[in-house]
Amino acid sequence: MKAISIIFSTTLLLVACNPDDSHPTRSNTVSTKPATRLPITFKDIPFGTPGVKPALIEICKKDENNKHFRDLFGCKFKDELNIISVSYGNLSFASGYILIGKEETLEEVSLRGNSSEILGLAEILEEKYGPPMKTTENLQNNFGAKFDKQIFIWHDAQGNKITINSITNDIKSGSITIQSSAHAAKIEKAKTEEREISKSKL
Repeated sequence: MKAISIIFSTTLLLVACNPDDSHPTRSNTVSTKPATRLPITFKDIPFGTPGVKPALIEICKKDENNKHFRDLFGCKFKDELNIISVSYGNLSFASGYILIGKEETLEEVSLRGNSSEILGLAEILEEKYGPPMKTTENLQNNFGAKFDKQIFIWHDAQGNKITINSITNDIKSGSITIQSSAHAAKIEKAKTEEREISKSKL
């Protein structure tokens, strides 16, 4: 259990890092879009719906790309946060984690992949859900090299959310995170509270 916790902590820290110590110099919102034309799901499994854990276990068991992690950790999903590696869209091998709620609800799926594949996935998702909100962040590392980080966000009518980042901790990898409306709201609330605490220290 400790080993799994360490792996998760390491993964989350890596995803949180900017590319090559990059930092955003400017953010330009390109477009905003209405709710998606379809409810957001993960492999047809709805978010925030009780009792979907067995369906997630079946995905874990049947996806050949998850064989390595399945052999290491199994597919019981006993914890809230569970490592998984699956095929998703055009991503043939995407590693990440699944967050399961108390009532066996699917609350979050986060996967990482090659940056170019992640951008291809954004196009596929646009075909399914419609145009996303698009934002570009201009990043620059300590050596002066500049990168454009593209961010794509979809919301459905229930508030479930998909976020794609073309760059994570390095310029060669990107990520997709899919969240239930409740979990997305929880994270936004935490960010707001953190900002308020920071402001109080000014």
